[in-house]
Amino acid sequence: MIAVDHFVPWSFVHSDELWNFVLTSSSLNSRKGSKLPAERYLHQLDERNLHFMQIGDVYVKQSMEKYEFNKFEKLYEYAELNGFEKGWTPA
Repeated sequence: MIAVDHFVPWSFVHSDELWNFVLTSSSLNSRKGSKLPAERYLHQLDERNLHFMQIGDVYVKQSMEKYEFNKFEKLYEYAELNGFEKGWTPA
C-alpha cells in the first residue's frame, strides 16, 4: 500500500508541505517513524522539488512558492540538533 511520509518528521515540523512529502510504502513509513533519512537523499528531494516548481499546475506552483533548498537543509539540520536520529535508509 502506498503512503505519504514527511521527509523531515511531522513531529518536528508540525506542517504538511508538499516540499516535505515523499511517497513510500506503509511498511517503510512505519519503519522510518520519526527518523531523518540519510543526508544523501536531501539532494534527490531537492531535484524533485525543483521539478515541482516547473510544473504548470497552479496548486503545485503555489505550494512550492516558498521552497528554498537552503532553508530545507537548515530544517533538516535543526531536527538532528533536536534529537531526531539521522541516517535512516530503506535498505
